[in-house]
Amino acid sequence: MTSQRPVLLRYRFRTPAQLRNHLHLADGRTLFFYRDPHTELGFGDRVFLEIGFDESEHKVLLRGSVLSSLQGTTPGVWLEFPETHLARNSLQGDAVSPRKQRRLGCEAMVQVIQEDTRAIGRMVDVSMGGARIASVAGLRPEAALSLRILADDPAYPSEIGEAQLVWAEDGEAAVRFLRNDPRTRVASMRLFSAVQEKWAAVEEATHPPICCQFGVHLDPRPPALKALQERHANHVATDPHC
Repeated sequence: MTSQRPVLLRYRFRTPAQLRNHLHLADGRTLFFYRDPHTELGFGDRVFLEIGFDESEHKVLLRGSVLSSLQGTTPGVWLEFPETHLARNSLQGDAVSPRKQRRLGCEAMVQVIQEDTRAIGRMVDVSMGGARIASVAGLRPEAALSLRILADDPAYPSEIGEAQLVWAEDGEAAVRFLRNDPRTRVASMRLFSAVQEKWAAVEEATHPPICCQFGVHLDPRPPALKALQERHANHVATDPHC
């Protein structure tokens, strides 16, 4: 049984170099061990993970799901993310590229209107300047579009206003809010503030100080991804409640 909304998680390292030691590539996925999340998480539960650093204001935002959980002396959950570029670049020693604006994970259904086109998508992250929308296609970069939020959260504005398509790929689109329009500027600020308030209430886990010192890495052994997924698939197929 998966959660309806993604669970918000935060984790802090001292440097991006420490993050490199905790990203594991496996079967086209990036695995990350989150220690003792203080909330009950099960296989398939969706998560937004924000990673911060003591020596940088940069934030890394990842979208993924729970792969498995561990109890005992090292309680926590293994998370899996479809993004492999971050792990690949980090494992090769490349620096994490800073972004101009902080992105925050959120989930809200939105209506995208572009001339005679009406489409429903799912907003998956937002910044002061724009947003990323999943499950939407057919948008054209040359024509402006408008956004409406289809959510019952009173903290969100019902209409964001005018935006411009930045890129579209694999069913996702990034849009830039046209903040020269006063109504769009006010609505986008209200949206970002509402999402930011939700993130501010999330407890942040901290990388253990002893880890990554003198060659010591405290992560447990990563799970065998294919075998674990096959086991869960078999369980779902035989469980009459699933």
